[in-house]
Parts: sequence; structure tokens; C-alpha cells
Amino acid sequence: MMTFKPEKSNFLQNLFFFVLILLIFAGSILRSAEDVLTKSLMMIIILGALLYTAYISIFLHTLQYRIGEKHITIGTGFKFTDERVSLEEIVYCTQRITLINQSGWTGLFSKRFSVGEGYIEGIGKVKMYITSSKKAIYFGTEKGNYAISPENPDAFMEELRKRHVREEFRVREVLEKDLQESENKMRKIFVFNSILILLIVEVPIVLFYLHFLPPFIAVGRLNADILSYIPARVYVDRMILYALMNFALSVGTFILARMYSRVDRVYYYRVMAFPVAVTFFLILSLASTIIAIFV
Repeated sequence: MMTFKPEKSNFLQNLFFFVLILLIFAGSILRSAEDVLTKSLMMIIILGALLYTAYISIFLHTLQYRIGEKHITIGTGFKFTDERVSLEEIVYCTQRITLINQSGWTGLFSKRFSVGEGYIEGIGKVKMYITSSKKAIYFGTEKGNYAISPENPDAFMEELRKRHVREEFRVREVLEKDLQESENKMRKIFVFNSILILLIVEVPIVLFYLHFLPPFIAVGRLNADILSYIPARVYVDRMILYALMNFALSVGTFILARMYSRVDRVYYYRVMAFPVAVTFFLILSLASTIIAIFV
């Protein structure tokens, strides 16, 4: 079993710097904020940033490419993320000395580093484990493609040659199943977001007509000591308006995503993350108000 470490990169240093700025910014807002919604949102941002940084740090520090007599294993400290590929199933391997040519907007920001699933022009969907694109190695089976960046790519390629893996530059057009999978994902995200928006509409209406809401509801602070109140009916109407506006945003984004699919034919559905984020913000706002009423 031969073990290869990934090529070194500056990604973690850049990530730490960005997260530090984010934590300082979110922390300052958390200290000065008076309302529960803003505090909750900042705490979620801080916790999410810390968890992601810890995960990606452990992932990259433990990332290894191992090649044995029968398998290639792409392993990390998180065993559930390991990839095990049979050498007998590999139909091609190739070495590229170039920038990462991913499709869509991700290709604009990720030219040398890419971990996760991407779409490479001429290859198709690829599970990316590239920490540096100086000499990336691509290999694939009939089921999927993989990309790695070992410190010593020439030695890794030599091990593949010893095991009689075919070395060739494969060019493949986007498959119909990839396009259909992307279409299905976008539809599911749209339906999921619509269900959440429906809940945002129904919950305050049900609480209002069951008389669980007080006559006046606190929605913010005028200053450190005085709360701002509005009638319960006005609050319900406001939440319905926000939900309908977000649904319109979701429909508009759905249409824009279809237009964007001309640029990124595979991952255009990721644009739908924006209205979903707005929906979760509205849910957080609704939850903070309800908790303040019943607690």
C-alpha cells in the first residue's frame, strides 16, 4: 500500500483569515444587538463558521491518497467521506498541468483548489480532491470520475502504470442523466422552499384565530429599554406579506436559474439557495417572536 499526501496549498490560511474577520464582525453585532432575532442570527453565523472551519481543517490535514494492489482509497479523518475505487473498474487516467476548468460561477473562484463535486468541461461530473492544480490526476470508472493532487504526481502515475491502468485523455459530453438529475434537484428545492413558506403563512394565522397571540406583539427595540409593539393582526398580515414576497422571490430565482443553466448546465440549481436562506431567516424571526410570547 503506497500512501501519498496532497499538494500543499494556502487555502486554510486564507480561510482562517476570512473566518477571523467574519467572527469579529458578527461578534461586534452580537454584543451591540438588543433584539433576540439579531442575536440568534449572529450566534448561528458564528457557530456555523467555527464548525465549518474545524471540519475542513481536519479534512485537509488528514487527506491522503492510498493506492494498493486492488484499490485506490481517498481517505480522511472522517471515514464516512472515504472513497474506495477498484483498479479493475478504472477505464482511464490522465495527468493535467493546468488550472481547474470548472463550469459556471464556481469556476471563476476555484482555479487551483477544489474539494467537493464539480463539473469539468470535457470530463463531466467529478469528485474533486484537488488542493493544488499544479499537476492534478484525473481517473474514472463507468460510474464516476475523480480528481486528486498528490505531492508526487509522477510517482502516483507510475504506480497506476504498474497496475496496467489505461492512460488516456478522455473527452465526454454532458450526459442526459446529469441534466435530469440537476432538473430534479432544482424542482425539489423549489417545492421544499414553498412548503416552508406555507408554514410561515399558516403558523401565525392559526395562532391568531386560536387566540394564542397577545393583543400586541413586540417586534423590536426603539432603544435599550423600550420595546416596539404592533397589534397582533398587523403582525400576522406582515408575516403573510413577507412570505408572499419571498415566494415571488423564489419563483423569480427559479426562472433566473433556468436562464443561468445556459452557462452552467449542471449546477445551476444552486442559485436556489438564496431564497431558501431568506426563508430560514423568516422562520428564525417567527420562532424568536413565538418563543418570546410563550416563554
